[in-house]
Amino acid sequence: MQGGTSSTTAVIAEGSIPAYTVQVLSGSQAQQVDPLTASNDSGSSASNPYNARIGVLRELHTKKSDRSCIHVELDIRGSEVSYEAGDHVGLFCENAPGIVEEAGRILGMSLDTVFNLQLPDGNPDELASPFPGKHSAEQAGSL
Repeated sequence: MQGGTSSTTAVIAEGSIPAYTVQVLSGSQAQQVDPLTASNDSGSSASNPYNARIGVLRELHTKKSDRSCIHVELDIRGSEVSYEAGDHVGLFCENAPGIVEEAGRILGMSLDTVFNLQLPDGNPDELASPFPGKHSAEQAGSL
């Protein structure tokens, strides 16, 4: 529908696996917004992440160890984000483009598909709030 608005709503993975309601958007509703750059970048919550670069990434265990512990330093210069030892930090890592393309192929979904996620009615499984706003399948697969 050119210039119009239409959408489709579906519940993905219905059954014993908790699921968000997925609303597939089209027309004027489908103008893409990158959830990471569209946030206020305050770093105050998962809904408003600060898109920082990794400055240092170093394994702390030796190759002889069967464990892994990684030291990460995030570059938050120029931001309003503050961090003190012991604070929690969430990391959203990017998937390689080939993996994203393969996931789209397996799901039979164009990477240009735009959707938003919503909590199911009553949120019986107590799911966390999803990223706000619109996402493309490519953006979602890249995170």
